[in-house]
Amino acid sequence: SPSITFGVSYRYMLRRNRNMFGLNNELSYHSFKVSGEYTEIISPQTYSEYDLHFEYSYLRLNNMFYVRFTNSTFNIFMNAGISNALLLSGSNSKKVEDFNYEFTNVDESPITEIIKKSTQGIIGGLGVSYKKKISAELRYEITNGMSEVITIGVFPRRYYFILSYTF
Repeated sequence: SPSITFGVSYRYMLRRNRNMFGLNNELSYHSFKVSGEYTEIISPQTYSEYDLHFEYSYLRLNNMFYVRFTNSTFNIFMNAGISNALLLSGSNSKKVEDFNYEFTNVDESPITEIIKKSTQGIIGGLGVSYKKKISAELRYEITNGMSEVITIGVFPRRYYFILSYTF
């Protein structure tokens, strides 16, 4: 689900090699909400309807290696590193309605009660900056997921489009 996030970053440029390499650290707030419905049909008189919801927010710390490929007005750069996220709040729920001829059974419960307090991931991105002040970056992240229950299989892969201004 598309959402807006915010944060701060600090880049330490290594003085060798004309400031082409550096370390980039970011602290940001992220949230996401996912909902889904589906129907499992066994026969026209016997079926189940599922309604699932996930909603979580995290404080994320990204530690990345930064490489700038050009040194001009427009610069192409790349970031690659690791991410660590701390759970701030979260909820998940499922509602299952079983229909069997004239009988209906409704069950409401969490999808899982075992949620990780932190997640880790690998991130990489490619971007362009103008006069080293304004930049745009497309970033990809793979994380180890929020659930310790392997059968749930929640391993988020995210794309980020990041616009930034450097003071």
